Order: sequence, then C-alpha cells, then structure tokens
Amino acid sequence: MKFKTLFYLFLVFLISIGLNAQFFSFRSLSTGGILDDDLEAIYSLTEMTNIEGFNLYTNLSNLTLSEQLINGISQNYMVGLKGSLMDMLHFGLISVSNKNSNTDSSITEDRVFRDTNGDQIYDLFNKETIQDYSSYTSENSDNYFGFLFGKKEGVKVGLSYSRDFYKYAESMQTITAGLDSNIISSSLIATYFEDYNYDYLSKNKIDLFNLAVGFAAEKMEITGSFNFAFLTVSSSYVGRDTIFNNFAPGNSSIHNYDKSDNYSNRNYVSPRFNLGFGLKGYYRMNEDSLEFFTGLQNNSYKPFYLFDDEYNASVTVTPGLVTDEIYSSIDSVSTLDSASVINYSLISLGIGGKYVKKIENAYFGIGLAFSQSKSNEIDTIHYLLLSRENYDNGDGVTDINDYTYTETGSYTQESIENNLISTITVPVGVEYNFLKNLFGRLGARTTFSWSNNYQSDRVLAYSPVIGEYIYGDGSNYQVIIENPSQREDSNTKSKGFSYNTQYTYGLGWQISKNLKLDIMGFSNLIDLSTWSFSLNVKF
Repeated sequence: MKFKTLFYLFLVFLISIGLNAQFFSFRSLSTGGILDDDLEAIYSLTEMTNIEGFNLYTNLSNLTLSEQLINGISQNYMVGLKGSLMDMLHFGLISVSNKNSNTDSSITEDRVFRDTNGDQIYDLFNKETIQDYSSYTSENSDNYFGFLFGKKEGVKVGLSYSRDFYKYAESMQTITAGLDSNIISSSLIATYFEDYNYDYLSKNKIDLFNLAVGFAAEKMEITGSFNFAFLTVSSSYVGRDTIFNNFAPGNSSIHNYDKSDNYSNRNYVSPRFNLGFGLKGYYRMNEDSLEFFTGLQNNSYKPFYLFDDEYNASVTVTPGLVTDEIYSSIDSVSTLDSASVINYSLISLGIGGKYVKKIENAYFGIGLAFSQSKSNEIDTIHYLLLSRENYDNGDGVTDINDYTYTETGSYTQESIENNLISTITVPVGVEYNFLKNLFGRLGARTTFSWSNNYQSDRVLAYSPVIGEYIYGDGSNYQVIIENPSQREDSNTKSKGFSYNTQYTYGLGWQISKNLKLDIMGFSNLIDLSTWSFSLNVKF
C-alpha cells in the first residue's frame, strides 16, 4: 500500500476517534460498551443530572489495559470531577494525559587485522567506530469541559469544549568513522566517514465545541446536539546521509576522494473544519432501558498542502594528468508547493441502539450499531525533475573532453481515490453481583466491515525530459531523453471484508457508599504490573 494511502487512513482514524470517541469508563470497557458509568454521563452532557453529589475520578490508566503500576513508572494520568450548584448548574471535567520518552546511545568499535601477502605477518589494520543515538517522545492530552443548565427532568441546555492534542517526535543519528593503515610502516591508507541522521515530527490538534439541548421526563430523555471542530494535522521529515571517503589521507598534495550528500525534506500540513449533528434518546422501564443514537459528521477540508524535496549529490576526485580529474552529479525530484494540493472530504454516518435488561443479580445488555463513511480525494501534483553532471578530465585544458550535462523535465499527475466503508457492530455485555459489593463483568464486541475502493491515475500535462551537453570548447548538444507518444492512465476497483471479536472483562468493588474501585487487566493474578485501577470518590 502506498505511503500516501496509509497516511490518509491514519487521518480518517484520527478524526473518527477525536470527534466521536468518549472517555470510556472501566465498566463500559469491560462490558463491550454496553453498560455506562459516570464518565459516559459526563461526556454525554445532558445526563450529568443523573450523577448525585460531588464526584472525583482518578486513576493512572483509564484508557489503557496494560499499565506498569507496580515495580514500574507510569506517565499516564487521568483526573475527572463532576459537581453542581443549586441543582441547576452542573459541570464536569475530564483530563487524560500521557507522555513517554526514550533515549538510547551506544559506541561500538571493531578492529580487524589482515595478512594481505600470506607471509603470516599482519600488515593491514582496519578500525571502525560506530556511534548510535536515537530518541523519541510521544505525548498526548485529551481535555473535556462541560456545563449544563437544567434539572433531572425538564428542558436541559449544555455546552462543552474538548481539546485533543497529540505530538510524536523522533530523532536518529549514526556516525561511522573508519580507517585502513599499514601496520609495518604505520602509515594511513584510507579514511572513511558517514553521518546518517533524520528528524521526524508529527502534530495533531482538535478543538471541538458541542451544544446539546435535551428534554427528560420520568422514564425517558431525548437530546439533540450540534458540534463543530477545528482540526490541524501536520508532519515533517528531514533526513540526510553524508559520506566522505579519503584514499590519500597521508599526502595533502594528492586529492583522491569521493563524497556524497543525500537529502530529503517532506512536509504535510492539513487544516480542516468539521460540522456534526447527533440525536440520542432512551426509555427506562423500571431497571431496564432501551437506548438509540444517530449522528452525522461532515468534514470539509481546506487544500492539503504537500511539499517534497529530494536530491542526491556526489563528487569523485582523482589525480589527473595535470590537475585533478573531477566528476560530480546531482539528481533531484521536487513537488511545487503552490501546485501540489490535495482536496479531501469525508462524511460519516452512524446509527444504533442497545437494550439492557435487569435479571436477578445481573445486568445483561446487547446492542447493534451501523456506521458508514465515504471519502473522496483528488490529488493534483506537479513534479519537477532535475539532473546535472560535471566532468573535468584534469589535463589542464578546457576542451571538448570536459562537459556539463543537464536533464530537465516536469509532469502533472491527477490521482483520485474514493472509499466507502460500512461497519456493523454487535456488542454484548453482562455484569453480575456475585458478592454483596463485588461485581464481575464480561463483554464481547463483534465487528463486521465492508470496504469499496476506487483509484485512478492520469497525466494531465507533460514536459519531455531534455538533456543538454555543454562542452569545454563552447559547443553544445541537445537530445530528447523521454517524450512518450502515448499516455498511460489506470483505474483500479477493489472490495474487502473483515470481522473480528474482542473479549473484555473486569471487576467492580463498591468499597463504601462514597468509594468505588474498578479493576481491569488482571489475567495474571500474581503479576500486579498488568493490573489497572480506576477510583471514584463521592463527597
């Protein structure tokens, strides 16, 4: 799969998570998303009236299932609270932050002794030193603030703001230095040097505003919501590989070396705007409940700018008849920022519901959800090609044996890609009160997914690749290197189907009226480092 296609699939994933995901509680996670808890009520905004008192939520790992809590260090942190004033103004806050970083460095030195003439005496010594350095930093923060005006029954009006931020930075450098020396004479024969490094940075930011209006009666509630979001996705990559090999290090009057410089610079910047609408409602029958939801998201994108600049340059210098013999070359491919834009649109629709039944000491629930997303991308990129060679044979005379050769060309290509992805999700969950204050939870979530993909590529404009020789005596010669007499377009259609089932489990312990503990990730009972804890304190 092309890098560009993978990058867009990542964007679709990012937007779907950023705009539609919730801060899931352990109760919801361990029952396949069937049984909600306080965190879901806070995020749903209008359901905050169902949470009594002042609540504080805190844990180290509310969004991950394998956190090093014992004998390790966690940088994940979650805090949340819900409170109210005069039973009319309700507010909620949820904040999750995560930061991980790592730095590695090493120095390796290898020595090799050789007998080059078979006299059983080492006469050649080679030494190579490699210095490796690498680091990465991954950090993200999700912050939610919600305010609701209204009572448990009647009209409710709420406003929320979410800020999601993600950053990933990676750096790497490898420096290799080597030499060949004559052991007998202790003279240097050759030295080698290479510096390979790159820096990668990716940033994603979402600012989401949501307005919700709901009406609740004794056994039912219905809520409509409108949201809009500003999104920015950007990434940059700068890499360089520099090589210098000197084959006459012991004599400054002799030039005999080769060097190269390979450089790559890629940048992607995509600002966008999202509009969404949603409708949610439920009906309660004593301790049973029936819930439905639907939503529509329309992502309108400003032009997606792409910049790509790559070149490979090399120089070889050897002793000539009079002066140095020099050969140099450079190859480059670049896209022009002003002409290379990607227009991208995404529409997502979701609808579903769930039914929860109270059975003796247990709650059993089953749900059904259907979602569909349709994306359309038109990618128009203008490529500029450049190649140059220079040669001086080192005889001290500028004549027809010396030359400069240049190749230039360009073309504009249009690529179209359409994707239609349909998904059916069937979650099932159960919570059983097997002891007075202890609850066991099991969940399964089966997902069926169908995909249809269409891709086409065609050349809109083409400038033939022309090569030109300019010789030392002033003469020149041009030749058309590539001028195709036919245009090659392609169309590809593909379909796909997949399904999978995820199983989850957990425990809930109502320690007291004001304290509740939820646990997940305890498959290995003697290894507490795999356990995750969530704590709710009520005042």
